[in-house]
Amino acid sequence: MLIFGIFEQVDSTMKSFVWIVLLVDFVLTAPYINGNQNNNVNTIEELIQVGKIPFPPPPSSLPHNSSFIPLLARLCDGQNPNCLQNVEWIVSVPKRPAQKACELYLKAPVDRILGGRPVELGEFPWMAALGYLNDQYNVEFNCGGTVISELYVMTAAHCTALARPPVVVRLGKTSLIDGDGIRPTNHAINDIIRHPSYSSITKRNDIALLRLGRRIYFTREISPACLQTDLSDITAEMKLLVTGWGSTSFDREIRSNVLLKTQLTSMPLPECNQTFLNYNVLAYQAALQDGISQGQYCAYDPTGRNDSCQGDSGGPLQYFPTSNSSVSTVVGIVSYGLSCGTALPGIYTRVAFYLDWIESIVWPNTKRT
Repeated sequence: MLIFGIFEQVDSTMKSFVWIVLLVDFVLTAPYINGNQNNNVNTIEELIQVGKIPFPPPPSSLPHNSSFIPLLARLCDGQNPNCLQNVEWIVSVPKRPAQKACELYLKAPVDRILGGRPVELGEFPWMAALGYLNDQYNVEFNCGGTVISELYVMTAAHCTALARPPVVVRLGKTSLIDGDGIRPTNHAINDIIRHPSYSSITKRNDIALLRLGRRIYFTREISPACLQTDLSDITAEMKLLVTGWGSTSFDREIRSNVLLKTQLTSMPLPECNQTFLNYNVLAYQAALQDGISQGQYCAYDPTGRNDSCQGDSGGPLQYFPTSNSSVSTVVGIVSYGLSCGTALPGIYTRVAFYLDWIESIVWPNTKRT
């Protein structure tokens, strides 16, 4: 009664603030209310049912990039798969179409193979190779991409130049060499959708979607990845992986015919921005004139040895949320770098920044609920 009496005297903004304070308090104390310290956020629904937590939830939804969501998520027990789902339910945050799709992908019976540096078949089944016609009208694979639905592959806009667009997407094979007994699945590209604000000069908004001519049938070797929905940088403790068939030498002359992976670390956007602004004082680059934008992401190897390189463009910068995760979450798209294998970070397209645009094309009829 006291709580609802307070609510009648404050505006909607204050109501949301009061709810946040109350919910944080209840989340922190929920295990102890039930007298069982092993219970966590998953007990909230039961507490509401018995009247220990007031209902209804806040009058308005919190934004998806609200710091309150990660706050609650960090309280989750890692052994409880329903925790995060209930956190979102608590704060009445509608799920994005990309989140709904990811939930379906996670239910698929896909087992991730933990291999060495060369990628094992089935380890990154969402990896796509983009093929282009050369002067002899043979197909060459010069960019990568990520399967994100039954009809769409996500890649970099600069991989879809009008003068030489990709003509085929190859799936289900880690090697680009034919005749090894493993048959790939090839898909013709029906439509190329570049971000309308992409600039080849500034290299910003470097993202494109490829609509395939026929649906992808998901198997152990071919399946979609999830998309990052949080705009925040991944912490340095969470290791990122970049996969591709790009150059394996500093001079970019040697290309890999087998899919490779390497481990990288996030560089916070402010630090990355300052790093490139300092660098650009000596080496003027048009793309760095105004620094790094919010739609870009930085990752690097502190040892200066591992990096994405030419030919890796369009591929995913990703992480596996837990050691048992079978599906990766794609944080970025390989965009560009000033060199390969140096202390300078590589620059990626930040996927979460473009979710509205992606969802409007890939899942146009799916509403947030």
